[in-house]
Amino acid sequence: MNENLILALNKLNELLKASSTRLSLTVCGAFALYLHGYHRIHQTEDIDTHEELNSQVKKLIKDISIEFELQETWLNDQVSDIQLPTNAEKRFIHLNRWSQIDCKILSRIDLIAMKCSAWISRRDITDKDYTDLVLLEPTASEIEFAITHAKEFNSPDKNLKKNYKEFLESIDELRKLAK
Repeated sequence: MNENLILALNKLNELLKASSTRLSLTVCGAFALYLHGYHRIHQTEDIDTHEELNSQVKKLIKDISIEFELQETWLNDQVSDIQLPTNAEKRFIHLNRWSQIDCKILSRIDLIAMKCSAWISRRDITDKDYTDLVLLEPTASEIEFAITHAKEFNSPDKNLKKNYKEFLESIDELRKLAK
């Protein structure tokens, strides 16, 4: 599936080039893991970007989904309203694969922070974020960085669907992950 997403991005780049349009993407989530060289048991079916996508780009994405037999939201902005870790933009990794797509991926430490926050908020729905964290093998200092981010942006008083006791239990579980 990951290879199909690369092919779809190649096609998107061609279409953008034909219309002299540029696109900026900051890749978060499981596809960022793939771009970092981590290989999950279950490949991802989509690319999450932190930037909001305009209607013209969303139309191209939908058209490409048909051609490559992907879900209509193979490239989506569902994480555009989620707070990135402080100064994450200084740690972005720039990929120079496409002429019309300015593609950046979160650094490893920022990916760990985002996966920790996602796991804390969704742990009763899915364990995929925790599985990704195990794959990343975070160090104690990386976990503490992630906990700081979670406390700042995802604590129970920030609309998290967990009570404070559950939040603290999640933090304790994350600390056990540290290598």
